[in-house]
Amino acid sequence: MISKKIATVALTATLACSLCAPLATPIQAAQSEVRGIRAAAVMSLNSISDPVEAFITDLYTNLLNRNPDSKGLISWKTSLKNGQNNAASIVVGFVKSREFQSRSLSMSDYISVLFKAILGRRASEGDIDAWREAIYNGASRMKVLEGLLGSREFNSLCSKYGIQPGSYKSTEYTDVNSKVSGFIARLYRQCLDRKYDDEGLLTWVRAIVNGEATGTDAARGFMLGNEINSRGLSNSQFINVCFRALLNRAPDDGGRSAWLNSLNNGMSRADVVESFIWCEEFANYCNSCGVKLSPKPVPQKVSNTRDDDDDDDDGWRSLGTFKITAYCPCSKCNGTSSGITYSGTRLTVGRTVAVSKSVIPLGSVLKIEGVSGTRVAEDTGVSGRTIDLLVSSHSGAYEWGVRYREVWIKD
Repeated sequence: MISKKIATVALTATLACSLCAPLATPIQAAQSEVRGIRAAAVMSLNSISDPVEAFITDLYTNLLNRNPDSKGLISWKTSLKNGQNNAASIVVGFVKSREFQSRSLSMSDYISVLFKAILGRRASEGDIDAWREAIYNGASRMKVLEGLLGSREFNSLCSKYGIQPGSYKSTEYTDVNSKVSGFIARLYRQCLDRKYDDEGLLTWVRAIVNGEATGTDAARGFMLGNEINSRGLSNSQFINVCFRALLNRAPDDGGRSAWLNSLNNGMSRADVVESFIWCEEFANYCNSCGVKLSPKPVPQKVSNTRDDDDDDDDGWRSLGTFKITAYCPCSKCNGTSSGITYSGTRLTVGRTVAVSKSVIPLGSVLKIEGVSGTRVAEDTGVSGRTIDLLVSSHSGAYEWGVRYREVWIKD
């Protein structure tokens, strides 16, 4: 650390030189600042008897914002000197500690603090912007730590301290599966106009990596969900989002004009999304991110529950994509325990669905993508392009959640 006397001398010399030096450009000033900080670190190193102690003390000062306690200082210093720990493992220990985590630093402050602690200098605006962008694109905060600990700058600083730098690789699930994380993070930014929440990102990434969801599911969920609907996007804005979120590019004039014309002439947004997610460009984008797609739905050979003799494939007409929710026969879901549907039939799992009468006529036989067999529109209680699927239990309804599926009707 620079003593008050050394700091005063250095400041006086700097001021004296500045009086006769020509004005520097912003780039020259920034370079000079970094050189000055590094020089100060070297001066600090030369002014103390134990460089290892200086390294540990700097970590306490910059990461925990306090002076080291003697027990902690001795413990860390001993483990570094005897090879039990290297510089990287000690830094990771500090960053993962409850004390550091309890500081609840903002993203920019977190990046700034790591730069000062690990590289011995202030982070430039460019440094902060670059790492903020990486985090917005799905990287965890531990990925920042990985990047700084693996830098030449950190290795050079460790050489000055005479300590082994070591290395660190983030094991955060979103970092291990960084391409999938980037795919989901982009959907948050483009569809919802916000950064992902950590839990939401992790849930989607796990589901896709484990095969519980696909890029098709994610696209429908983000493009047709309540949150994007609440943004009140115009048709023009919605088309822009389709291109940027699903094709990872800005819309071309011809494509944008054609889709906008379709929307303005009555095509539903759900059908527009379906067209995008089954195009080759979306498939290529998903493939580049390591994200699998759902198989393209094809109406299966099914038996008509109203007429078991009529079991051919003819007569099925696609209604496009619907929001599919679930409910059970309990009074909480139905408002009554009678077990009777709006149309007077008995609630029957495996047959009954609730629909909006203005969208699907009661009595219609339906096939829902991903749901075996057929269903009959017997109940009401939903609005718009929503279908409520009757399941056997309340927990089953929660487990189903909200999904978006193509629906066919038997003409």
